[in-house]
Amino acid sequence: LTRERSIEMTGEQPSSSCMIVDPAGLMFISELGPSAAGGAAGAIYEFLGIRDHDAFPERVRATVKEVCDACCQAYTITAESGEEVQRHCCHVVGPNFAEMYPPLPFPDADGNVTVDAAEEAQLQSEAVELLTVVYRNVLREFIASGLPYARLLPVSGGIFAGRFRSAMPDLTFRALDAAFAELTPEESAAIAGKSGPVQVDMCIFEEAQFPTFAAALEAQLMQPALAPGRTAAAVGISAAPEPAPAAQ
Repeated sequence: LTRERSIEMTGEQPSSSCMIVDPAGLMFISELGPSAAGGAAGAIYEFLGIRDHDAFPERVRATVKEVCDACCQAYTITAESGEEVQRHCCHVVGPNFAEMYPPLPFPDADGNVTVDAAEEAQLQSEAVELLTVVYRNVLREFIASGLPYARLLPVSGGIFAGRFRSAMPDLTFRALDAAFAELTPEESAAIAGKSGPVQVDMCIFEEAQFPTFAAALEAQLMQPALAPGRTAAAVGISAAPEPAPAAQ
């Protein structure tokens, strides 16, 4: 999404060797199905060939039952060439911080927002703990898929970020780094590409947000490693503009 509020493609669509991420709503997974989704989710499901389906695959519904659960599913579609191709998507339910926490106070006459720094730090730590579980589950699904390329996105961003909207770049990479640190050495070796090249991108949909996410990534990579060899830096994760449709 450009600063002029128009949608532009900045790269190729995900290939059959790429896992994209769908920040799904739990109600859609368990009850409503893909056909009830609109907007960004609808675009993702159109890409996966399930836009008109009344339910997600049984495996997805059986696996994703609570917030933070994730499941990577392969979908077979018929391309324009007539060839059948697979598209891989990790459906994950992130926490809705807008519902979990009260909004920030209204700005004062000078436009300043006054919060208790210690309390806000505690709330953000709680958010990072939840997001760590989310990204750890997504990374494990990526490892299990055996695919060489993953396009992540800031789960619980946008309207779900609530009071943390401006802090999401920092919270996202803190959580992602912690998620890498919680992987076993064997999982870390797999995702670091010990058996072949692996690429992991954090895709940012809004052009205006890209600089802040890129800066947050650089800041996080300067922090001491939470676990030797098991960090975002170890796999060379990069922030990248989203080509679409993984984070529309």
